[in-house]
Amino acid sequence: MQLQSYYWIGATVPASDRDAMDRLFDVHLPAIQRKEALAKLLTSDSVVARGIALDFYCISNANLRFGNEPMIDDTIDAAVRASAIRELERPPYERAEVDAKPRRGANHASALGALSHNADPADALMLARVLRENDDEHVLQEGVNAAEPVLRGEPAHADLVAVLLDISGRQGLDPRIRAGAIAAIGGSVDEEVVPLLSRSLADPE
Repeated sequence: MQLQSYYWIGATVPASDRDAMDRLFDVHLPAIQRKEALAKLLTSDSVVARGIALDFYCISNANLRFGNEPMIDDTIDAAVRASAIRELERPPYERAEVDAKPRRGANHASALGALSHNADPADALMLARVLRENDDEHVLQEGVNAAEPVLRGEPAHADLVAVLLDISGRQGLDPRIRAGAIAAIGGSVDEEVVPLLSRSLADPE
């Protein structure tokens, strides 16, 4: 079985979750059986199993651009959103593998990636907190990606805008992450963000 994951390559899946993991990645099984396996893994006691399940959901969403994706429906969307929120209520997870990317916060990276497909304006305060708890670029990238739909067409959430503004000004951070933070702020409908956007244009990066 070849696991597909963004942030859990090389991690060990507990024996108690291997059967569900096998069924999830078995493309020969009916979609309903694979969805049952996904739902089970989303509530696993293992952070690795939960993270792989969240990553699988993100990969499946990416496949939607090629047509129908039988693994995605309203029930799965709701289960994934609930799992992502629970994960973000936990502290950043420290992986033991020396070559893990990210080493710290892989659970948040997976959860933020999934949440970006099911974001709600009510997530703003939680998202601001999680962004402050993490400094790995993988996590920050997923965080600014999730912030964009949270702020899009909404009044500026002061706490989330503040942390995004801080990220956008961090010298040495990947310019794509900094630009993503500004783009997320720019999605707000508040006039008060206009000066912030104007100042960002002075940054050569």
